[in-house]
Amino acid sequence: MGNVCKRHARGRPRRIGKTLLAAALAAALSPGSALPANDAEIVSLVGRGEARRDTAQDWRAAVIRERLEGGSFVRTGDFSQMALLLHDQTQLRLNQNSMVQLRQIGADATPTTLELKVGRVWAQAKRRAPGARESAPAVTVHTPNAVAAIRGTDWDLAVDEDGSATLTVLSGEVEFFNDLGSVRVLPNEQATVRPGQAPVKRLLTDARERVQWVTAWRPAPRRWAGDRATTLAAGIEAIESGRYGDALVRLAGRPEPEAAMLRADVELSLGQVAQAIETLRPHAAHPRAAALLARAWIIADRADEAAKSLAATDVPDVEHDLAKGELARFEGEASMARAAFEQAIARAPEAAEAWSGLGRVDADREDIGPARHALGRAMELDPGASHHPAELATLETMANALPRAQALFEATLEAQPDDYVALTGLGILQLKRGDAEAALVSFLKAGVIEPRYARAAMWQGVAYYQLGNRLRAEEMLRRAAELDAKDPLPHMMLSLIASDQLDFGGAVLDAQAAAERMPYLKSLNQLLNNQKGNANVGSALAQFGLEEWAHAYAYDAYTPYWAGSHLFLADRYSGNFLKNSELFKGFLTDPSVFGASNRYSTLVATPGHHASFGANALDLGYRVKGGTVTLNGYDVDLLPFSYFIQGDDARARPGDIDLSINARNYTAGLGFKPTHALNAFLFGTRTRAETLEPFLAGQTLIFDLDLKSARSDAGLNLRFGPRSQSWIKAGRGDNRIQANLLSYSPAMAQTLSELTGAQITSFFPILPYSEEVEQEDGQFRHTIDFRPGFQATFGAEYGKQEQAFLAGLFLVSDNASVVLPYAYATELAAAHGRLHQEPFPTPTRPNSGARRPTFRPASSRTISGCSI
Repeated sequence: MGNVCKRHARGRPRRIGKTLLAAALAAALSPGSALPANDAEIVSLVGRGEARRDTAQDWRAAVIRERLEGGSFVRTGDFSQMALLLHDQTQLRLNQNSMVQLRQIGADATPTTLELKVGRVWAQAKRRAPGARESAPAVTVHTPNAVAAIRGTDWDLAVDEDGSATLTVLSGEVEFFNDLGSVRVLPNEQATVRPGQAPVKRLLTDARERVQWVTAWRPAPRRWAGDRATTLAAGIEAIESGRYGDALVRLAGRPEPEAAMLRADVELSLGQVAQAIETLRPHAAHPRAAALLARAWIIADRADEAAKSLAATDVPDVEHDLAKGELARFEGEASMARAAFEQAIARAPEAAEAWSGLGRVDADREDIGPARHALGRAMELDPGASHHPAELATLETMANALPRAQALFEATLEAQPDDYVALTGLGILQLKRGDAEAALVSFLKAGVIEPRYARAAMWQGVAYYQLGNRLRAEEMLRRAAELDAKDPLPHMMLSLIASDQLDFGGAVLDAQAAAERMPYLKSLNQLLNNQKGNANVGSALAQFGLEEWAHAYAYDAYTPYWAGSHLFLADRYSGNFLKNSELFKGFLTDPSVFGASNRYSTLVATPGHHASFGANALDLGYRVKGGTVTLNGYDVDLLPFSYFIQGDDARARPGDIDLSINARNYTAGLGFKPTHALNAFLFGTRTRAETLEPFLAGQTLIFDLDLKSARSDAGLNLRFGPRSQSWIKAGRGDNRIQANLLSYSPAMAQTLSELTGAQITSFFPILPYSEEVEQEDGQFRHTIDFRPGFQATFGAEYGKQEQAFLAGLFLVSDNASVVLPYAYATELAAAHGRLHQEPFPTPTRPNSGARRPTFRPASSRTISGCSI
């Protein structure tokens, strides 16, 4: 095989030339890091891999991040794997002893053409070549005895030494044919072909069991050898040098449980999950062997067997605790996972993996402070590992600390270029900066390295949707939902996509699926809402006209810590007090809603600027013409910042009803997120309406009417944790009415005439008429969950209102007139505080029917017009 490219244990940097590494890193992290035309890139290499441009050249050692042109050949050695990403977004993974020629890499309407000489590959490909007709294959793979025309996205193909081939389809559709016949292979089906025969197919029970060899597991021999490291030194050295075959030979037949663990560790890295399980079974009574066996069962997606393995050896052991934590996290049980990792830290305070596990649990919930501490501690204890800084960089990305995250990603990918956690996090950062194309490349690289990583699949779906590829986005989000079956977030995103397409039936189905999974929710902070709370699980049902069900779903999923709960309910409460209360709580909780797209959801907050224009014409007895201009957007260049500006102009002109008015309204909102723990917003409205001609209202002629209204609000949201937040808001409003009136009242004239003895006319001028109301208010609220099922809220409010009124009533007789001035001013002030604490039922299983009540301070007197 020629030169050897060694692949070390996870977290240990490769010895690649500094110049090549720096250039490759710059290309990977640059904003436009999409692959150039007719190109492929080696994104991961385990063991030995080689490449050559054509048959006239000698084989040479392949290196990670190497670019390959169409026509190139690649091959892997014993116990080796290679992952490639092609320009057309095809992800290709070679198993050991495999050879592939990249005959033609797709561009424009041209499909990709590959040839598998021998060995085994797994691939994911787009449905068809861009711009091609519906029936055209996306990828064509030639084997010695058949051709596979790929119209699907997920498939596995193996070619034996005699040319026999086996094709397994996981999703999509493949036509497998030769001169003797053809079969159409659908998901969960397998086709085989032998020399001189036509292809035949059969149905599989679970096709995905066939591709468990595609894994990112990396051996950690010293971890599993424990105090037997000296005795097993030769096997450990072989593993760390990438000589897996030599290591398996050296370890074969040794009776120690530690030797079996080292063998199983290597087998897991080679994707031989079933073999690893059989290797460990005889030693299942050993606590650390049971822990590794549980991890193998988790990879096999057999959580029940993993639980049995751990339950059978429930003895004090750090690895046992770590496995329990990983199983609980896999099952979506955050509290159990945290308890297991904390127990591991108590047993071994210097265990980096225990701190890392605890940090990942906190990071899932976006509990930023504790997660930073735990992951930072893991980095201190194990500075050579790449997955600790990768998780920390991803956490900083979620917290919108993008410069800090960028620096961590650069350092991590320099040390370990194929760390799929770092590549996924880098893609999220690129999405947050508005570069969806570069983000997609990062997600595709992560996906070919570890196809079972749900986070990469979900965010890949987001990138596809932002790039306009809805079908591929839906496919990846469904795959993410399959990989993490208890996470409601992919279903919420699918519901948003369906709503964008006006597919309200599909939106309802995914909303229901999300609602069933809400007890396992990690965090909703990354999901983008608009000012209507469209990401709420009740939104789809409301669009379908099922308002009562929408309310029920919204209440079941209610959390005061998420803007979507408040904004959705704001439109459904009766009365301005409740509406404004929920609206401002939503703005405070997530001010980025000001910048959401006014047409299609981007699913997560992404830089962009939007504009909309509207016009209307109505005949209400008087003719009304109006127009609306809306500008809004979101940016992250300096700090996360959103804005919303709207102007309305309406003009009424006489028709059957004599009315002539000009009215204008301006609304502006600004939102800031200086840190993950601090949100701020400013909101203001200005309205003015003026009459051009006098108009009659009942028995009163109104002229020179001038209405002015202004309101300004500012607020802060302080996050002390995912279940502890404070909201602070202050506002000021001013409403003014000025007019001149001429009232007609014969009855009043007669009464006044009798009282004064003068002949009072029936017309009463009121010059001027003026009314003004000024308000000032402030609110504070804090909500905290002391434990699951028990929540407390306390707060205080203050309001002040001043009202002034002035009217000059003229009494007119035949030979005289007199003015009766009338004026008054009032001031009303009130303060209110309240503590509310109450246990509420927390759903513990789908469809439990339990509902969470909302907690709002009650007040007997409203001054401010809203409460938070």
